[in-house]
Amino acid sequence: MSTTVTDADAHPVHGNPVTTIAELDTLDSDEMYEGFRDGFAGEPEPGGNRSRAYWHGWRNGAVDGGHRQKDAAQAILAAAVYREMTSAARRRAHIAQQAKAEA
Repeated sequence: MSTTVTDADAHPVHGNPVTTIAELDTLDSDEMYEGFRDGFAGEPEPGGNRSRAYWHGWRNGAVDGGHRQKDAAQAILAAAVYREMTSAARRRAHIAQQAKAEA
């Protein structure tokens, strides 16, 4: 699997797949959840009648439901989320250590 996203990965209506946390933060979570459920159930890929948020959710639901393989964009976003989560956990641990040392 390639770890780069090209214009060939773009959806004709929704554009390039989400690859950053900043992009993810702009999407409607209810629409993502609805798309995830439909993708997980094996519903067909959405067209222009659905939002980018729905499409993002559908893509991930289709992978989790075993209907598609994870692609480069999903791997890139997962790595960014993992880095953010581990960085936040390290910051919390550091703050807790400082508070304990000051007590």
